[in-house]
Amino acid sequence: EAIVCLEKCTIAGVLVFVKDSVRQAALGLAVAGFWLFFFASAHPFRTRHDNIIKDLCCLCLILVMLGVIMLKIKTESDDRDFTNYSQEMVDTALILVVLAPVAALVGPWLYRLGRRLYAKIERACATEKKPAAPVSDPGFSQPRPRRTSRPKFSAPPEVSKTDENGAARTDSQRGKLRAEALARQAEAGA
Repeated sequence: EAIVCLEKCTIAGVLVFVKDSVRQAALGLAVAGFWLFFFASAHPFRTRHDNIIKDLCCLCLILVMLGVIMLKIKTESDDRDFTNYSQEMVDTALILVVLAPVAALVGPWLYRLGRRLYAKIERACATEKKPAAPVSDPGFSQPRPRRTSRPKFSAPPEVSKTDENGAARTDSQRGKLRAEALARQAEAGA
């Protein structure tokens, strides 16, 4: 925000002290060009979209300053060959230049809206073209019955394995033997 405030001060605040309006517009053009270069290279905003909008605004400011210079030359010059453009052309160009950032803001939103509407129309057309399910087929015409009870799971059978002595032991027997061995070690250590 501090950089944007500094930009506003240099463009609006400093130019007030310049007396001649053509010099004022030329200095404004130079300052706006500096800020365009700064914002285009620094990208101070978080999103790419915000940086593009700021660059467009700086470009519009440059074009407005250029339009002011063209209008000043048109009104102050007596040479018709030098100013072969009309004031209405410059006015129209300035209006279009000022509307460019608005178009950049609204354009992506309109594009997304158009894509959503197109997708909805496609889905609506696709559902109209699908043939209806045959009534005689029970798989489509009747809903699946709901399960009323939970499936029952049983514990796996105890597996008989041999221990280090070669004796066949089940999992529960080996667990008991381990617990007894740990208890004996605890007694011997204490």
